[in-house]
Amino acid sequence: MLLLWQIHGYKSCILKERKALLELKGYLISKSSESLAISVLSNYETWTNDTKSDCCRWNGIKCNRTSGRVNGLSVGSVYFREPNSLLNLSFLHPFDEVQSLNLSGERYVQSYSGFFDDVEGYKSLRRLRNLEVLDVSWNDLKMVLFLLKVCFPFAMTLLREFSHLTKLKALDLSLNKFSGSMELQELKNLKNFELLNLCGNRLHGFISELTNLPKLELLNLARNNFSGPITAVCDMKNLRELDLSENHFVGQLPLCLGSLKKLRVLDLSSNQFSGNIPSSFSSLESLEYLSLLNNNFSSLFSLNPLTNLTNLKFQLRVAVLRSCSLEKIPSFLVYQKNLRLVDLSSNRLSGNPPTWLLLNNTQLEVLLLQKNSFTIFQMPTMVHSLQVFDFSSNNIGGILPDSIGLALPNLVHLNASSNWFQGNFPSSMGEMKNISFLDLSYNNLSGKLPRRFLRGCFQLKYLKLSHNKFSGHFLPRRTSFTLLEVLRIDNNLFTGKIGVGLLGFTYLSMLDMSHNCFTGTIPSWISEFSNLDFLLLANNFLEGTIPPSLLLVEFLDLSGNLLSGALPSSQVQGRIFFLNNNNLTGSIPDTLLEGVQILDLRNNKLSGSIPQFVNTQDIKFLLLRGNNLTGSIPRQLCDLSNIRLLDLSDNKLNGFIPSCLYKSSVLRGGKESDIIYGQYYRTLTFHSEYYRSIFLVEEFQVYSSAFQEIEIKFATKQRYDSYSPGESWYSDSYTPGESLYSDSYSPEESWLSDPGTNTSQFRRGILDYMYGMDLSNNELSGVIPTELGGLWKLRSLNLSHNFLSSSIPSSFSNLKDIESLDLSYNMLHGSIPQQLTSLTFLEVFDVSHNNISGIIPQGRQFNTFNESRYLGNPLLCGPPTHISCEAKKSSEEANKGGGEEENEADMNRVVFYYGTASVYVTTLVCIVVLMCFDCPWRRAWLRIVDAFIASAKNIAIYVSAQTCDDTAGNFKPSSPYDKNRRLINATLASNVTNHNGWVKGSIGLGPNIVYDMGMCSPGAGPDSCSSCIKDSTACPNQSDAFSWLSEEILCLVRYSSKSFGVLSLKPFSRFYNNFYIKNEDQKGFDIVWDGLLTRMITSASSSVRNSSSNSSSPLPLSSSKYYAKDTSVDYYKKELHGRKGSIIMRPSCFFRWELFPFSGVFDNINLQFRPSLAPSLPPSPQRSEADLASKTKTKGKVLGKKIAATVIVVFVAIIVIVVGLAIKRRKRKQDIELPTESVQFDLKIIEAATNNFSEHNKLGEGGFGEVYKRLSKTSGQGEVEFKNEVVVVAKLQHRNLVRLLGFSLHGEEKLLVYEFVPNQSLYYFLFDPSKRVHGYMPPEYVTHGQFSTKSDVYSFGVLILEIISGRKNSSFYQMDGLVNNLVTYVWRLWENKSLIELVDNGIKEDCKRDEVIRYIHIGMLCVQENPVDRPTLSTIHQMLTNSSVNLLVPRPPGFFFGNGPRSNPLAHGLEPGQSSSKSIPCSVDEATITDVTPR
Repeated sequence: MLLLWQIHGYKSCILKERKALLELKGYLISKSSESLAISVLSNYETWTNDTKSDCCRWNGIKCNRTSGRVNGLSVGSVYFREPNSLLNLSFLHPFDEVQSLNLSGERYVQSYSGFFDDVEGYKSLRRLRNLEVLDVSWNDLKMVLFLLKVCFPFAMTLLREFSHLTKLKALDLSLNKFSGSMELQELKNLKNFELLNLCGNRLHGFISELTNLPKLELLNLARNNFSGPITAVCDMKNLRELDLSENHFVGQLPLCLGSLKKLRVLDLSSNQFSGNIPSSFSSLESLEYLSLLNNNFSSLFSLNPLTNLTNLKFQLRVAVLRSCSLEKIPSFLVYQKNLRLVDLSSNRLSGNPPTWLLLNNTQLEVLLLQKNSFTIFQMPTMVHSLQVFDFSSNNIGGILPDSIGLALPNLVHLNASSNWFQGNFPSSMGEMKNISFLDLSYNNLSGKLPRRFLRGCFQLKYLKLSHNKFSGHFLPRRTSFTLLEVLRIDNNLFTGKIGVGLLGFTYLSMLDMSHNCFTGTIPSWISEFSNLDFLLLANNFLEGTIPPSLLLVEFLDLSGNLLSGALPSSQVQGRIFFLNNNNLTGSIPDTLLEGVQILDLRNNKLSGSIPQFVNTQDIKFLLLRGNNLTGSIPRQLCDLSNIRLLDLSDNKLNGFIPSCLYKSSVLRGGKESDIIYGQYYRTLTFHSEYYRSIFLVEEFQVYSSAFQEIEIKFATKQRYDSYSPGESWYSDSYTPGESLYSDSYSPEESWLSDPGTNTSQFRRGILDYMYGMDLSNNELSGVIPTELGGLWKLRSLNLSHNFLSSSIPSSFSNLKDIESLDLSYNMLHGSIPQQLTSLTFLEVFDVSHNNISGIIPQGRQFNTFNESRYLGNPLLCGPPTHISCEAKKSSEEANKGGGEEENEADMNRVVFYYGTASVYVTTLVCIVVLMCFDCPWRRAWLRIVDAFIASAKNIAIYVSAQTCDDTAGNFKPSSPYDKNRRLINATLASNVTNHNGWVKGSIGLGPNIVYDMGMCSPGAGPDSCSSCIKDSTACPNQSDAFSWLSEEILCLVRYSSKSFGVLSLKPFSRFYNNFYIKNEDQKGFDIVWDGLLTRMITSASSSVRNSSSNSSSPLPLSSSKYYAKDTSVDYYKKELHGRKGSIIMRPSCFFRWELFPFSGVFDNINLQFRPSLAPSLPPSPQRSEADLASKTKTKGKVLGKKIAATVIVVFVAIIVIVVGLAIKRRKRKQDIELPTESVQFDLKIIEAATNNFSEHNKLGEGGFGEVYKRLSKTSGQGEVEFKNEVVVVAKLQHRNLVRLLGFSLHGEEKLLVYEFVPNQSLYYFLFDPSKRVHGYMPPEYVTHGQFSTKSDVYSFGVLILEIISGRKNSSFYQMDGLVNNLVTYVWRLWENKSLIELVDNGIKEDCKRDEVIRYIHIGMLCVQENPVDRPTLSTIHQMLTNSSVNLLVPRPPGFFFGNGPRSNPLAHGLEPGQSSSKSIPCSVDEATITDVTPR
């Protein structure tokens, strides 16, 4: 009976509406994309022509049970085939009883762009008179087209038509493309209106337009451009949810907000609200969700009006107070008991983290405390069910509690990175059975990973332990991390081979083990991970060859190891390969560029020619610097249409530069594709629904994102710059869920990602904007192709150190983006094109050591280049050189490239050459004629020539030879081996002198052991020995090297990775005297030389290993030998026969012989020289005529030699005299040309302008004079010097230099007039402008008056610290009961590991903690007491721009106030601004090495 009643009371849909539904289906399918037709059909699979099918049961259809009319219609998502598709509303005319209409789309789907009606025009919507709910969200709506094909602003027209839908209760227009004014007042007639959602558009207007909506319960205007006050919402008494986030609302929060008693959700984030929280907030008795992040609240902003209420009426479930400038945790949170999510990140909170929130809120799931200044961490004593805990980027130190795993066993996401935790890894973390994400990077944790952790944590997907001090073997056996996807353990101290425990990581997609101490070979099984896309093993000690299968990995970094052998020639599927800084040999396979975007093979030992690569259309960075490549540059490189960086420098390439290189479409400004930096992974590590209301369902999702930063060092601007596309190694992304009326909450806005997708955008770095070409240090010849000037996107071009012989192409003026242009050390000629002055970004320009002539162009950037950029070009003239150009050229001739200047310069050269030749020939003829007459002055002159020749033959040879053994292997800079090498070499000089001139020793353990030896020749004094040892230089990265240095004494410095137990004869070096023994003296000479050599070898071989031997012969012959053993006489006779001196240097021996004493080893030996080599003969009989003729011939030869010597001396003297006279004449004729930009002012004009230099008009006073720079009348500077200064200063044109306007010369008054700078100085904006600046002068200048470039470094360091702190160095600060200046105050913070306290509160909120601490670290290095310890300005620039540059540990700075009473300047009666410094002696422990690497 009941069933029959239900059937009788139910009616199916009417025929008219059934037919209309089928017509609507056909229309939508016809407009849909064919590729997505299946998806569209699935929405309407129940919409059939079967008459037995009840349309009221179709998907998306609801009917009235009584009448059978359709009252609910949802058409589902439509995938339109063409953009800007419109929906014909006439298909909806039959459904005049519909109450709910859903036309919403989906994200990333091409949906409706507008509506039109070709039947009833704009009145079409009025037919839906019973409509209560309308949802058109997630579309592309921006216009409406009606009957007459006239376009109207869709939002304006819709709202006007909605005013006729009097039953309308809910309207959702969110996430469309509406823009402009909304005219909200059109809704005033909708008395039943309850919900309005306009979020995610580009609308603007005022809330005050929303009036007479008494039943409105939900208002969402988020992510628009609304502005003005929000007091209008106070009249909406039934309001339950209010979201005004991400707009432009301003002013203080209105007091009337407390009248909204029913309000449950309040989101005012990301606006421009200011002031404080009104006390009426305590009346919001229903409030459950509060978000106030990212506003302009003052630094004193707090929730104090609520702190005195112990009986609050509301109980929050969500409190989002991120970036609210909070300095204390709001006290009202103490009284909250139902919290499920608390976000206090990015504030200024300090002290203990509020773990008491866990005690008070047992349902708390998410606690976000990152980016604050918490210092102490205490775990709660109770077990809590917290699931997400992030306290990264704080100053928390001490031991990470070992009980953390027991107290928080349900954690899914834990981030404790970027703190100061020490000690071991907490073993209790193995109890976190649900942990999916764990990040402990950037701390000081040490020790081995506990087995309890490795055997637990079954759900772990993301593990990052980078930048700690973990040690030991890593995963020598299998673990329980079977679900691990991302593993990063880089920058630790792990040792041993790559563990087999990795074999169980089936889902591993990223593996980073770089910057450790791993040894052995790369296992072949590492490439068997099917999902592996990132493999980073850089900067270890891995050996062997590269497994061919690794070329299948998307991103491969094996740089900085000891890999050897040939490059694999197997199939390539990866895109990015970093194989630089290894020992790879052989040729480059021609298939290696197939599909590759970045290939870095720099600094290997590759040979052969550059191959003719195939499939090179994807390559963007090809880096082959520092190999042994030969041959010419192949023309196939011209087909690299997408190349951005091409580095072929430091090879042995020859031939011409192909002119077709200009074909690179990217460098010519063509369309370029994006750089694919490898797959970007985003793993969902947490998902939970943390808030639900009538209209709002909020889900909290945590996506753990990982991508790889790329750093490429490319030579530009006289240094190696690093270019990187990424800004961090990973990021967390917190993303809300979605529903029909969902709110969006993202604690990490810059990483807001979308659910359901595995791609995301991240910010790119400078690498995307770097374009360069480096062909330097090769053997290229010929001309510079003018076509290279067409590569106008180039930022760096380096062709230096080649044999190029053309002129500088004027087409280079088209390189509008060029920053660095280096053409030095070639054979270029001609003039510098004047057109190059148009290159406004040119920072480095170097044409030194060429044959360039003419006038150096002036103007713009060329006024900033110093003289060193033009050295080695004697025919160049003009500033900045000291050579003045005699001829004045018109501006028109200069603009034409200086052609006439060049012709005149050529003419001057011709005249000079012919004049010099004429003088020389005339002088030579006169000398030859006069030398034929015998006279006293002729004989005296010949005696002088004889003495000169004899002394020239006895000139000592200075020996300095450094030999680097390339066969013994290399070490990495800053590696443990390098640090041991530097340490033991630093003490070698003192150890040698303390051990009688010879010592050997070792330091380190295992592969990092360094053997060292030093020795000085016998009789060497301690000072001479120490100086000789210190002057020896070390090799850049070879593990074995030795250096013999011979000047005053002979000394040896040798280090090796192997013991010195075996005699080493290779590698060796030889030096020969270029003079030979006369043939007639050779026989007698050999007899004496053989005896001397035999005695030397016998003496050295019979002595102890560290012996030396020296000897002399009756001839002026001296010889010394060190470390010789079992070396045959015949060998040396073959090598050295006939020479007047030779040197042979080997690792274990040194042999030298000369015809004079050397190296101070013969000071105590009396050499008795014989006048002749031949034995005495009886007197000869009377000479025959033949003998006399022979003797006359011999005399003629001797006389000819003397005449030749005389001619040479006279020729050199003539050249010197001519050149000297020319220079003197040029200087005498040189006039001081005052620049046309400057004007000579009359003194009366200046006096009138300054009111006779009155104190009232004086702008200020510097440390060395008044601002006017009025020269003292007692100054020794004359008129000429003053004009020279005007010339120099006026031509210094730079945007950071104040421009010289003019000068005045009047009697003793000499004045310079500069441009007035109205915006004050940096000091004015940092500090009180009423006081002078103190404290920038370095200690050595204050105490001893010493000044150097390192003095500027000290001043720069003080400036860094002042900018970061907003404080003056000259002021005193109290800390720990002591008085400190700023420099000392920073040192105290360094010792206390609390550097973040230095940061000015005005910037602390927005700055990145790691970056600002690095800047403070750099500032501390700049203010070191010893100038030697301060870095150079170029090094500082690298430190600031390249985060991979390691920073040294600073020592106590200059003007450091110590802890004792004697160190306090006030105790010595010093006034503020004075300082005292004291050096404290320290001892060096040679047994241990401590490597401290601060962040």
